[in-house]
Amino acid sequence: KGIKSFRLSLAEMEGQVCISDIRFSSALPFEFSNIRFFGLSAAGIIIYLICRRKVYLVVYNNKLFRHRAAVAAVLFLLVLSAFAFLVPEQKMIDYETADIPSSDPYVQMFDAVKKGRVNLDIPVSEGLEAMDNPYDWQQRIDKGVSYAWDRAYFEGEYYSYFGIAPVFVLYFPFYFLTGSLPTLNVTICFFSILSIIFLLQTILTMVRMFIKKPNLLLLLLGLCSSVFCSGIYYALDFTDIYFPAKVSGICFMLLCVWLGLLAYESKSAPKKQNALLAASGLSFVLCVGCRPSVALSALILAPAFLFILFDKAYSLKRKIGCAASFLAPVALGAAGLMWYNSARFGSPFDFGAAYQL
Repeated sequence: KGIKSFRLSLAEMEGQVCISDIRFSSALPFEFSNIRFFGLSAAGIIIYLICRRKVYLVVYNNKLFRHRAAVAAVLFLLVLSAFAFLVPEQKMIDYETADIPSSDPYVQMFDAVKKGRVNLDIPVSEGLEAMDNPYDWQQRIDKGVSYAWDRAYFEGEYYSYFGIAPVFVLYFPFYFLTGSLPTLNVTICFFSILSIIFLLQTILTMVRMFIKKPNLLLLLLGLCSSVFCSGIYYALDFTDIYFPAKVSGICFMLLCVWLGLLAYESKSAPKKQNALLAASGLSFVLCVGCRPSVALSALILAPAFLFILFDKAYSLKRKIGCAASFLAPVALGAAGLMWYNSARFGSPFDFGAAYQL
């Protein structure tokens, strides 16, 4: 109504096109949203109270109960938000009846370890074995060769190039406790919740160590924004085979940093410091066992560790003890990962990414 003429163009169309009906949609009428109204009202009330009571001037004091309660409330809400991504009423994986060849790589790695092998229990098609270059995707498509998507293929066997650490940290304990295996959604939520906790504890430790008079409001907002910018919610929003490695790597990297900072703080307690350094080193190894590239972020601990090594208040014996406490689990974990790589691909430094299909 009121339209005199219009022009309709269809690009890249071959053959005749028959238009049987054309409808013009009018603008949607305004619709009042209760959720939007109450959400904006609550935000407005909070901002008003902050300005009215001058909360922006309050200095955070971790000895005050109400300040600790405010931080705990933020931590609780952020952890609770991760549960919003948990698929309701989902069934765990029954390992005894699971179709291993069509399962996700972590179930396949669990199955391989349980059977005492390093290769995955996936049959290899004759067409793939007969190919001169099985890593050429176009050749596999042209020849119609069946293959396991995004698994590593090396010398006639399938392997997983995904980090194996989540299998030992989550899958085996979960299996022993429940008799089943977690889904990808449960795995991602589990490591995401731990990541949120470790991230906030790391920030609180750094604030306690390096900021004399932290602003309470900025601290609470900073805790929220750090989680929002960490990529954790991005991982939670995707339930596929690639995100358990990312979020579990983030989880153990943050645990490594947090424990390392606590060790730096524990100058007056040598035994506690050594225990924290050992736990930090173990967390570093687990991070490498999840996703090696994420472990590079743990270099943020370098200044703290160098300060321990060059601090004149430390005796030479204690410096050696601190270094050994961190490096011993790192060395043992590195030896285990190198053995695992050698058993699969013949080289201690080959993680199998070059053989992925």
